[in-house]
Amino acid sequence: MGRNQIIEALHILQMPAMADAYERQEQGIEGDGLTFEERLGFLVDAEVLYRRIASRLACCKRQNCVCMLPRKISITAKPGDWIAV
Repeated sequence: MGRNQIIEALHILQMPAMADAYERQEQGIEGDGLTFEERLGFLVDAEVLYRRIASRLACCKRQNCVCMLPRKISITAKPGDWIAV
């Protein structure tokens, strides 16, 4: 499976954050010198973070409250760091 097919499949599976993180890794922006497990971990973390934020935004919409989040979130972390949302 080629790079474009992987990205397309991730979008079909409704995993846009993972597709974006994969593209960044493939472009060399992130992921240089990481093991497979570390790279996969960053992809999964990106998708989990995206879904948690989306869930919180949906909750805010239902409860008519104000949620202020940046349009694009970028997190810099080193392998082994935990990100709490």
